[in-house]
Amino acid sequence: MEFGTHVILIALGVLIIVAILFDGVRRVRSSRHDRIRMSRRKQPIFDDADSDDFPSELPNGGARVIGRREDEDVEEVHAAILQAAEKKKPKLNIPSREALNSQQPAVEQSEEPEQQLEPEQENEAVESVAEPQQNSLGLDEPVPVLMNTIDQLEPESEQPETPVTSPQSRDTAGSDGKMADPGAVIVMHLRAPQDKPFCGERLLDGLMAANMRFGSMKIFHRHTESDGSGPVMFSMANSVEPGTFDLNTMGTITTPGVSFFIALDQVSNPSEAFGLMLESIGEVMKRVGGELKDDTRSAVTKQTVDHYWQRVREFERRALSESY
Repeated sequence: MEFGTHVILIALGVLIIVAILFDGVRRVRSSRHDRIRMSRRKQPIFDDADSDDFPSELPNGGARVIGRREDEDVEEVHAAILQAAEKKKPKLNIPSREALNSQQPAVEQSEEPEQQLEPEQENEAVESVAEPQQNSLGLDEPVPVLMNTIDQLEPESEQPETPVTSPQSRDTAGSDGKMADPGAVIVMHLRAPQDKPFCGERLLDGLMAANMRFGSMKIFHRHTESDGSGPVMFSMANSVEPGTFDLNTMGTITTPGVSFFIALDQVSNPSEAFGLMLESIGEVMKRVGGELKDDTRSAVTKQTVDHYWQRVREFERRALSESY
């Protein structure tokens, strides 16, 4: 029993010593932590407290402050700068009212000869100004003449003009009393591979499948009706001079290419007519192949077709606005 009490007392003493040591260590750490917190609070958040009012505009940080001026010094410097600027400001020499009055008679006298010359030179001046505007832009010529160089396969060929000068187009232009717009004509060329011209018989099969009929000017036309009746919407001409076809020899001829063209101002529905022309070209290409080119002899791409559609829609909008 006595041995057990002695052991308990020793254990309690050890526990007390451990508790005292633990409390001492805790107090030391707590005081050290408080000192660290106090030292941090004494330091400013930013190195330069005044930098909030004037933020840095340099990419690599703020500029070093060399010195500061008092408000009174700043006002003195500002006043000195204003005085120096006033001294350097150029002075305008404004003539007095008496000087202006004395110069008025001279001005009136100098103007009188000019007024006397105006009636004599008025007609000549008007004529000299109007003469440059008299230059012809070629708009008075029929559309076929303007389209000669567009539809030619060879530079000397002039026959593609014939489909545009069909009797129906001439009657339409004459009845309206307006010249056709050259920009309203869309031309697309179907070219055969080199040394492999189109066969006339296959070409004729493609044209019949596209409901194109041989007609006026000895070329093929697509009418509003599939049976060949109604107004002409678009036409196709031969690329070889004179640009015409002969049905009697159609099965034996060959041609290096053909040209499709449409006059937007000669059809009642340009969008429908242009869409049918694209379909007809597709039908012909199924039979004879070839490469489709635009009016500049460049290969036709999707962007080219989109550009043509944009031209058609712009023409329709312009025609609609002019009708009102």
